[in-house]
Amino acid sequence: MNHTVGSILIGKNAMDILGTSLMTTVFLQLFNETGVVIATMLLTLFIIIFIEVMPKMYAISQPEHMSLSISLVMQWCVRLLSPLMYVVQIVSEKTLSLLGMRMDRVESWSSAIEELRSAIDLHGKERLTHESHMLHSVLDLSSLTVDEILIHRSDVMMVDVDQNIDDIHKMVLKSIYTRLPVWKNSPENIIGILNTKTFIHEYAKHQGKDDTLLDIKKVVSKPWFIPETTPLLQQMLAFRKERHHLACIIDEYGSFSGIVSLEDILEVIVGEIEDEHDEHNNHIRPTKDGAYLVEGTVTIRELNKHFNLEIPDEDFSTLAGLLIHESQSVPTVGQRFHFYGMHFNIVRKEDQQIDLVRLEILKT
Repeated sequence: MNHTVGSILIGKNAMDILGTSLMTTVFLQLFNETGVVIATMLLTLFIIIFIEVMPKMYAISQPEHMSLSISLVMQWCVRLLSPLMYVVQIVSEKTLSLLGMRMDRVESWSSAIEELRSAIDLHGKERLTHESHMLHSVLDLSSLTVDEILIHRSDVMMVDVDQNIDDIHKMVLKSIYTRLPVWKNSPENIIGILNTKTFIHEYAKHQGKDDTLLDIKKVVSKPWFIPETTPLLQQMLAFRKERHHLACIIDEYGSFSGIVSLEDILEVIVGEIEDEHDEHNNHIRPTKDGAYLVEGTVTIRELNKHFNLEIPDEDFSTLAGLLIHESQSVPTVGQRFHFYGMHFNIVRKEDQQIDLVRLEILKT
């Protein structure tokens, strides 16, 4: 790639200089000293229109056809100019080193990511909007952490290991989830993950027998704990490697924060994945007067994506966290706030948790 770009630069500059010299010589003979001005004006227009703008416009609109049509010519140009390109590169590096500048050939991770983002925007922003968004989301996985998409422990359906087996069976039948955390003594103390399919199978085998024969501890798998700072990309690869689908998240103090699943990470890329058991996603509901009713647990990332906003989420990850952080208080029902060009009105709370907010985006 570097040889190709270098060869193009050498060839283009050589032709520009040659064309300038020839045209200036001809116009000097025709118009004397005035020929320099005429040659400069005409050559500038010619280069801008026919060498810079037109080829680039055609290449952007017809990239495949343009690439195929010039591929053979470019191949020979690269072969012919590669030795010269090598000499130019060596001379440039030696000159910079004499000036005390060190050239690092290793491309940084961030610059590589930004280059990919630019390529995605260039080729797919208008025609492939959905695909472009998915590709950007894939690149975001390395900068997002699991605490930004976790299901908080207050919303996690869990099983008490000391419950009666029949009660656990009824809970499992009502559950729409395939894996449930199991705790003992306290919901903070997660001792395993219950696979509902395995449990129902074992429960059916012990029907008509003594309940004590079915020990729930024997049908749960070992929990997988991960820190809340784990990057999503790293966790997705770990899910695939370890063949797990659910992980328990702990904070810096070792306390249970919530859970994250492989499906949660995939939804960051492709959007909400709903099956026949999921309730319709109504976390953000429009009202008749143009406002929106938004649940407090909606993430800032989802809010930015839905309304095309750029709210920072370094210090908080949910709408409720945004309101608490910006107001420096625990809002009460009926309180109104104005942040980031939006009006917020607290509609409903459950205990100390902000449950529903009326959001109105101000027109600019």
